[in-house]
Amino acid sequence: LATNVAETSITVPGIRAVVDSGLARIARYSPRSKILRLPVEPVSRASADQRMGRCGRVGPGVCVRLYDEAGFEAREAFTPPEILRTNLARVILQMEVLGLGRIDRFPFVDPPDTRYVNDGYRLLRELQAVDEEQRLTETGRTMARLPVDPTLARMLIEARRFGCLSELLTLVALLSIQDPRERPAGQQAEADERHRAFADPKSDFVAMLNLWQAWREVRRSRSGNQARRWCREQFLSALRMYEWEELRGQLAQLAGELGWRQNDAPAGYEALHRALLPGLLGGIGERSERGDFLGARGLRFALAPGTPLRDRPPRWVMAAQLVETRRVWARQVAAVEPGWIEAAAAHLVRRSYDEPAWSAERGMVAARETVTLYGLTLSAGRRVSYGRIDPAAARRVFLREGLLLGRCRLRAGFLAHNRRVRAELEQLEARLRRPGALFDEERALEFLAAGVPESVHDLRGFERWRKENRDGQRDPLRFSIEDVLVPGAERPDSRDFPAGLAVAGRELPLRYRLEPGAPDDGATLELPLPLLAAPDAEQLAWGVPGWRQELVTELIRGLPKPLRRRLVPAPATAEAFLTEVAAAGPLYPTLAAWLGRRAGEPVPEEQLRAVGLPDWLRLNYRVLADDGRALGEGRDLAALRASLADEFRRSQRAAAGSLAQTGLRCWEVGTLADSIDVAQAGATLRMYPALEDRGDSVALTAFADEAEARRRHRAGVRRLLAIALADPLKHARRAMAADRELALLLQSWGPLESLAGQVCDRAVERACLPDGTPLPRDASAFEAAAETGRPEIYDTAMGVCAIAKAALSAARDLQRALAALPAGADTALAEDCRRQLQRLAGPDFVAATPDPWLDQLPRLLAGLQARVERLRTGRQAREQQELLRWHRRLEAGEGDAELRWLLAEYCVSLFAQQLGTSQPVSAQRLERRYGAPAARAGR
Repeated sequence: LATNVAETSITVPGIRAVVDSGLARIARYSPRSKILRLPVEPVSRASADQRMGRCGRVGPGVCVRLYDEAGFEAREAFTPPEILRTNLARVILQMEVLGLGRIDRFPFVDPPDTRYVNDGYRLLRELQAVDEEQRLTETGRTMARLPVDPTLARMLIEARRFGCLSELLTLVALLSIQDPRERPAGQQAEADERHRAFADPKSDFVAMLNLWQAWREVRRSRSGNQARRWCREQFLSALRMYEWEELRGQLAQLAGELGWRQNDAPAGYEALHRALLPGLLGGIGERSERGDFLGARGLRFALAPGTPLRDRPPRWVMAAQLVETRRVWARQVAAVEPGWIEAAAAHLVRRSYDEPAWSAERGMVAARETVTLYGLTLSAGRRVSYGRIDPAAARRVFLREGLLLGRCRLRAGFLAHNRRVRAELEQLEARLRRPGALFDEERALEFLAAGVPESVHDLRGFERWRKENRDGQRDPLRFSIEDVLVPGAERPDSRDFPAGLAVAGRELPLRYRLEPGAPDDGATLELPLPLLAAPDAEQLAWGVPGWRQELVTELIRGLPKPLRRRLVPAPATAEAFLTEVAAAGPLYPTLAAWLGRRAGEPVPEEQLRAVGLPDWLRLNYRVLADDGRALGEGRDLAALRASLADEFRRSQRAAAGSLAQTGLRCWEVGTLADSIDVAQAGATLRMYPALEDRGDSVALTAFADEAEARRRHRAGVRRLLAIALADPLKHARRAMAADRELALLLQSWGPLESLAGQVCDRAVERACLPDGTPLPRDASAFEAAAETGRPEIYDTAMGVCAIAKAALSAARDLQRALAALPAGADTALAEDCRRQLQRLAGPDFVAATPDPWLDQLPRLLAGLQARVERLRTGRQAREQQELLRWHRRLEAGEGDAELRWLLAEYCVSLFAQQLGTSQPVSAQRLERRYGAPAARAGR
């Protein structure tokens, strides 16, 4: 069978026939991909003739060609010489050392292609054998003295630096010959199993060193025949093992002649592979998502069979050989770190920088560095000093971020001074709503640049310069307003943009901020907590004087189009309004009346209030505690007061100071004034003294809201009267406790104590504080109220108890009726009836039902009972839906406190007219008072 061996001039006697396939695997180096290709291709005519000539050398013979004559004639005449299809790096290196001149000028019979020449020089540059000018380096001269490939010679030189020359001599000798490991056809699995005894999970190079140690042990302890037998057992080529040993000895001898000393201690993994890397930079690769490896210059390859790294591929590998057969395979591979590659290829990597930014922690301008080698990213995102790369650009960033904006860890007087100057101008810009209108950042940077040397681009250099140039004179980096003011700019008038507003006789600070979208964009009034109730929201709706024209203009533009047409142009109309009308009184009613006169038709105040204004045109309120903490802020003063109600009450109690008394069980407070003036938070507060119910006693306190004080005082006086009338109320409680019917009714409602307490409280109110009677504010009025109610208190309590019993009885019947509703009853209507029952006869119904509705409660519950009966029979569905719509409006917060009771009366008028109503009620009357309901409600 003709192979490449048959093309040699060896004569083998007895060959009478040759079969020539016409194919051969010919080594071809690719300068583009930097790999050795071994494609199977047709042999040349000269090679075919050589194969034919191997048969019948000493007698007649036959050559069988497996291709036709036309195919033979179409082939090349001769196989291309090796110089045209190999890597020329070693040839170029030897020619440079011998002084034969450049290879592209040498008179070869078959001169190599320019691509191969350039590729050879590129490889020598990669190995640092030549410099950028393609001149030979000292490293190159040393490499030329070593009788191995330049890549291997480069490894030996690097091994001296990492202290692993002994291991590299072994590996270089191995890489110079054919791999001694064999994988015979049909025995690959067994061969791989034997080779696994020497394998290392991270490196085939370490595996080869393990094999070398095993071979050295065999050579010391066994004879030659036994060593060859061991090789056969381990699927190793004994011939190549001897060749390896001989070449390793020759290299060691040459290293000794060069004065290189081998290491005695074994080298570590990192040192070993970092020494290998400089010669294998073209064989690095990063694992891709596809499972293969992306190598240098876009090449993709896979790990060759037989290496344990195929089981758990590392992220980065280097390969001693890249060979293309059916696909590109990497042989002799090892796991490496990208940092090792970057260090070995420092002369080849490309570094790019982006996102230069000031780093306050490091005191310098840092940029993100990306390091690539042959298209592979070795490092990305590493922060490095930008001053080393572009000092001028780094200086500009340092001046702006570090010194102008003060974002550096530097304690210097000029920074604080400059920050105050800038803040002052930015506060004025916030009033004008024009950023950059006053503070000229470029002028400020020019000022700093004039004082700082051009060589300074980071904090360390700046501090060194400052230390060397302190002369006690005025700091040259401290600028004034005039130094940084925009030329020709005018500052805002303090009358249009005041620093504060008068509230409760005190000037409260007004803070300005220009940051659209921020919660406090615009103007913020800082309110001490004790003054939370003092501002008049209607008066403060005028806002800042300098922004009033924009405010009124936006309100006019927000009106419906028919009205807006009569008021255009809006800015001119706003200017006329502010010229004619003083900013006194509430804004919206005043503006609505003026616009109505201007337009010739009414302008509803509600439409003005509904206009959505930009936040900066509405005052922001920030409530501060005594220690300066912000307790809350917002533009809705009413909502802010509601959210801080508890804190405000505690503040009120603190403001009341010596007035507050607790544990009172009789009138010991003398005469209570209707109001008192209290000094707090630098202002005079009007407060209203009142008695406050504390359960078994009362407390004297004061409130800032008069209506709340009146409500609290009524409950406090009622509790004090109940204590004064404890004896007659005790008899009423005993009577209620002895009432068996009441006890049965309370089984499904709640404890007797709760009902008795509510009944007694209502009896005290009816007997001692009838409607129209002023609340006592001194001892005599209190005693008169107590004596007025004493004779009637028992009977009054029993009367209230009777009403409660009747209501509870009606509620019990209602619960039974609701439970008996058929399965087909309207669910929404049934749920509505249950909610109305809970509203009318809930746990606190006696206390929650005001007069005169408490006396009507049994009748109202009877009306609800009639509604449930209609629901059971399916009658009056339209009336049921009508009442449901009204109840939903009530639940949505529409109407007032009276609507709840009017709807209960409306239920009576719809479903139990025979019971009568306490006042006329109908759908028309409700709509006139509360507006028509929304669209028809569904189930």
